[in-house]
Amino acid sequence: MRLMAGKEYVSNNRLKRLITRIDITSIKAAFEQQRLAQERQRELFAIIGHELRTPVSAIEMIVADSDLRPEDKIEQITGVAESLLSVLEDMRYVVQPERALTAERGEAVPAQIVKRAVGMLQPIATQKHVRLHLEIDSASHQRFYFAAQSLRQTITNLVKNALIHAQAQNIWISLKFENVLAKQPSATLVVEDDGKGISKTDQMSLFEAFRRGDTDAEGTGLGLFIVSELATRMNGRIEYQSGRFGGARFIMTFPLPERVERDPLLRLDPALFLSGKRVLLAEDDRMLRLLSEKMMLKAGVKLTTAVDGEKALALFDADEFDLVITDIMMPRLDGYGLVSALRKRGFKGPVLGVTAAVIGEETDRLKDAGADVVLPKPIKLDRVVAALEELQPLISLS
Repeated sequence: MRLMAGKEYVSNNRLKRLITRIDITSIKAAFEQQRLAQERQRELFAIIGHELRTPVSAIEMIVADSDLRPEDKIEQITGVAESLLSVLEDMRYVVQPERALTAERGEAVPAQIVKRAVGMLQPIATQKHVRLHLEIDSASHQRFYFAAQSLRQTITNLVKNALIHAQAQNIWISLKFENVLAKQPSATLVVEDDGKGISKTDQMSLFEAFRRGDTDAEGTGLGLFIVSELATRMNGRIEYQSGRFGGARFIMTFPLPERVERDPLLRLDPALFLSGKRVLLAEDDRMLRLLSEKMMLKAGVKLTTAVDGEKALALFDADEFDLVITDIMMPRLDGYGLVSALRKRGFKGPVLGVTAAVIGEETDRLKDAGADVVLPKPIKLDRVVAALEELQPLISLS
């Protein structure tokens, strides 16, 4: 019996040691998971700082430039603002790539987007004593239906990457079109510099995230990664070549899909499309509310505004509104609660949510509450019209 007890004792000790090893392994795994989460958080803040520093610096330079005319400053700051908003939208690719939104498509002039993006970077180029050369072919005034934000961010990242890392004196940017009159036109964007080029070793991981290559300049190694993601987003392709002047040469080719015509009304100016519509707008930010109100009233919208969801619900009458536009984050009653309450009251018209958030589950949550579409801030008439085009059966055009 003592022998059996001894064997049992030994067996129990082994079991205890096994359990202890398992516990230690679990603890180590938990610590490693926490370490990776903290590292990812640091990367996130680095990304934010990296991606926002350039447009903010550009605004400071534009404001300080006494040689620029006021109208030129307005145009350049507008371009910077558009670029900054597109940066925030594209942050999803890095922070939560699995939740990245489908590229927003709309009518735009590719040449105009490229010109504005290059113009936004001109102050930085001047500061670094780099000359920017822009060439756009004869189809420069053509309008296409495509992912304009993606093109804007692509040209910004490629030129900014060359300005920061290439040690170049010149950067050449060209945009050329093919088969413009055909059903499937395409465009080719080329950004080339006369800098130090990229080594064959670094070329192997050129489009990977957090790969900074041979550079002492600030950065997180995300610019070219985002460019590669954006090229895919646009159903295009990006490639690297050794440049004609010894530096780097990036070539992106992408299709420009033909715009699908649905109804003659959809070709109208946004102001004509929205004129006379009865709209309820819920927005707690005073400045955004006033600017949105001014824009919509100018377009002929019959507008009712509310400072939060609770006030909007008190003002609501299903028979008095054709459209509801609501912010998500509001005091007292947020956008989720407002949309849910409107649907419970029987409102069957279109509900558009707007949000400043770039990551998280806000979009899905608002749609689950009953919203039809969620748009990024700020509100733009062309975006509202594009969303309503998709919801045509819901809209009263009388």
